[in-house]
Amino acid sequence: PWITALWMIGVAVSALRLLGGAWRLHRWATRETSPAPSEWQECCDFLGRRLGLRSPVPLRESPRVHGPLIVGWFRPMLVLPLGMLQSLPGLQIEALLLHELAHVHGRDPLIHLLQRAVETLLFYHPAVWWVSEQIRREREHRCDDRVLEAQGEGHSLAEALVTLAERAHAAEPLALAATDGSVASRVRRLLQGRPAGSTGTTASRKGWVRRTLVLVVVGLGIALV
Repeated sequence: PWITALWMIGVAVSALRLLGGAWRLHRWATRETSPAPSEWQECCDFLGRRLGLRSPVPLRESPRVHGPLIVGWFRPMLVLPLGMLQSLPGLQIEALLLHELAHVHGRDPLIHLLQRAVETLLFYHPAVWWVSEQIRREREHRCDDRVLEAQGEGHSLAEALVTLAERAHAAEPLALAATDGSVASRVRRLLQGRPAGSTGTTASRKGWVRRTLVLVVVGLGIALV
């Protein structure tokens, strides 16, 4: 009984943290953001169509963020730091937009929410955290590969990631940030060019889905055992 009680307390604390983060994100995303300039919204819409998005993603700016974030699970919006559109070169901004839109195309915000829910229920098991970290890393690599495929080079995104990492503070736990994952390993990967088996192809995307499912099943199986 005392083990069950400890588990329930842990789940309650984790769930309160999760809900608190979701409430804060919703509050500032709806009250403390402003629409981005129309020319950049048009650029975002154009890039989204290139990636195969069926509906446009609203582009907004906020003084509360230090890097691009995807906010929202079913109708996501892309929130940029205030002034970023004026301080970074155009190719770097385009690379960051492509990366974030690739997250939207892959329904990563919803997958991220499901990950957080699993981490809340199975917070005590290191296998779950390991699996979740592998999924995050592969997710970032997949989106980086989409940028490589679209732009033909990775230097612009690599330079943008380094700049953002220098400015970044802790990101909200429920938002997808451009600097998620190991920035150093991502920069090395980008500077080496498009790797073999890049997820830019349909077959590779299917492979990414299979690997993710295998990781989830293995992690949950170990946790349940």
